[in-house]
Amino acid sequence: MLREMSLWEMLEEREVNVKRALLIMRGNEEAYKKFLTEFFSDPDFVRLREAIEAKETQNAFAYAHGLKGMASNLGLDKIYEKLNTLVEILRCDKLEGAQEIYDAVMEECHRITILL
Repeated sequence: MLREMSLWEMLEEREVNVKRALLIMRGNEEAYKKFLTEFFSDPDFVRLREAIEAKETQNAFAYAHGLKGMASNLGLDKIYEKLNTLVEILRCDKLEGAQEIYDAVMEECHRITILL
């Protein structure tokens, strides 16, 4: 008989560092799930897109930097890496490649939100 995979196992399968995130959350699985869900509905994702579209690099930097920190705490390593690349582009007051990286961030977010 096949056993059903837990949410944590499915997240780990998508390279989410659940163990590290739960250490940060002191083992509180409910809090982790709540913060994880809130992260993906954070309005800063929309604000980041709008700032990139408006060529407002400093605002985009601030949104990307905040999201990057939250992604790290939640063990969302692939999202963190992409946001880190975006932060470094924006830190230099540039936009070249920013939209493509933002799109890659959102694709990775979708891969995880379908589990929640």
